[in-house]
Amino acid sequence: MIVALIGEAEKSGRDVSSTIRMMSGGAMVAPELVRHAKSVFDSMIQIVYGQTESSPVITQTWHTDTIEDLSETIGQPLPYVEVSIRDPKTNAVVALNEQGEICTRGYLVMTEYNDNPEATAAAIDGDGWLHTGDLGRWMSADI
Repeated sequence: MIVALIGEAEKSGRDVSSTIRMMSGGAMVAPELVRHAKSVFDSMIQIVYGQTESSPVITQTWHTDTIEDLSETIGQPLPYVEVSIRDPKTNAVVALNEQGEICTRGYLVMTEYNDNPEATAAAIDGDGWLHTGDLGRWMSADI
């Protein structure tokens, strides 16, 4: 949708200065798209990450983030939301810069799958961590 909006704004020359914020989620947003949106709309794209089982947003970038953070990360956890990167085989928290499964817990996690306790137990562990099935890694601020 953002690509289409950029294309229409460039084709029509329409004044898009009223665009203050744009958000995108559901897929990676390429660094080039972040930069292009900034040049066309003078507005940064805020990236959100989540899934239906997490009501649906877990992390978000902020309009004040750098272009690198906007285009190379999924942002920071929302307030009162815990995020953990865990080894899918052992459920242990992985070390900094090591890849693992993105897990979350907090008010945002669903209670259960309707009439499906097996699927619920497979998705939410005994400590309340929702296992997203997505891979990620913690990165230090120095990287």
